[in-house]
Amino acid sequence: MNDKSIVNDARSSNPNMDKKVDAYIAAFDEPMRMRLGEMRKIIRRAAPDATEVFSNEMPGYVLHESLVWFDGVEQNVALYPRGYHFKKVYAAELKRYKTPKGAIHFPADAPLPTKLITKIVKDRAKENRLIAKPLPAGFPENLAIPVKRALAIAKITTLEKLASYSEEEILALHAIGPKDLPKLRAALQAVGLAFRRDE
Repeated sequence: MNDKSIVNDARSSNPNMDKKVDAYIAAFDEPMRMRLGEMRKIIRRAAPDATEVFSNEMPGYVLHESLVWFDGVEQNVALYPRGYHFKKVYAAELKRYKTPKGAIHFPADAPLPTKLITKIVKDRAKENRLIAKPLPAGFPENLAIPVKRALAIAKITTLEKLASYSEEEILALHAIGPKDLPKLRAALQAVGLAFRRDE
């Protein structure tokens, strides 16, 4: 695959493509250049409605908010899923790869795991779409995006479902801290509910 076909494949699937990404990929030597082009194509196919951007000196994709980013790091193609839980969710599939904080490193001298990357990107896109939806009736409007994401991932979509959890269980969800509890308590109290109490 040559550089031009990589760029054309990406462009044909995303008319909003940022040309800085073309230059970024072209600056690498082979096989990194080829793998970065493949990563770009995999992401575009997995999230065709995402917008390609170039920020923080690397290519990324936005779908309502940050979706995924990728980069050439040493001899690896790094994928940054921007989700705190990916190491846990994909633990079995990621055993053979390095996973430094917030990233997955795929060796540039080997084929990329297309199915795994596609699955991760599609799952992240699904999360972003959930977060973009208005909160269900009764939930505080001023919840931070990471809190909304944590609730969406836990499938807490009603106040009744929220009330089935104890405060300790809610605090165990990533990104929900003690400062978020008063807002959630107030929302429950407004409809005559409360967090479950374990006696």
